[in-house]
Amino acid sequence: MKKNAHRINQVRLNQFLKVLLMFKFICILVLVSSLQAFSKGYGQTRINVNFQNVSLKKALKEIEKKSDYRFLYNDDMLLKNDMPASLNTKDASLEEVMKIVLGNTNLNYTLSDNNLVILTEKGKAMAPGSINGKVTDDAGLPMPGVTVKVKGTNVSAQTDLQGRYSINIPDANTDGVILVFSFIGYASQEVPVSGNSLINVQLKAASNSLNEVIVVGYGTQKKENLTGSVAVVNMKDAGKRVTPDVARALQG
Repeated sequence: MKKNAHRINQVRLNQFLKVLLMFKFICILVLVSSLQAFSKGYGQTRINVNFQNVSLKKALKEIEKKSDYRFLYNDDMLLKNDMPASLNTKDASLEEVMKIVLGNTNLNYTLSDNNLVILTEKGKAMAPGSINGKVTDDAGLPMPGVTVKVKGTNVSAQTDLQGRYSINIPDANTDGVILVFSFIGYASQEVPVSGNSLINVQLKAASNSLNEVIVVGYGTQKKENLTGSVAVVNMKDAGKRVTPDVARALQG
């Protein structure tokens, strides 16, 4: 009796082990198949574009619209290499597209992180550098939301809540690179990089903005004396609004 019970338990154990091994085998197959599919699809965004005899800059803009790629370039560099571009592709790779678009130019491209395509002139090495800093107002308070842009390029960044920013410069030689700091209501400021990796800037309120007279619910004040937010309403635009409520028509 005990022998029969032992045999039954042994058979059940063997069956359980077989099922467990089969389950493990299936899991391994699924994992391998998923990894293969991921490796084939990763970094291979297919591009479908159709344009004829457009400028190089417009061609790059069209590729950006129809794909996940974003281009980093210098406007002057594009102007020197501006050749009419024509392209009609379906499910093409980035390599195939760039080979045609840059075929008659003196430009190379490098695919960086996050599908960022960096254009450089042939024979010039790409050595990106990072510039960091902080933007404050004339009272020394941090300014969030300030736009920081590399002059003459589409490279830009914004300051965070602490007024800090970080921006990448694609050129190794930063002697001629200028950063432009701009914010609504403040005078824009241009700062040459000149090899510096840390640039702190203090923006000053635009004089014409400070002298504006603002109508408030309890009288009139100069804009520079107000601590709250201010909305500007164009009376021509307000007159075009179809609403019986005057207050709504004056909303900014």
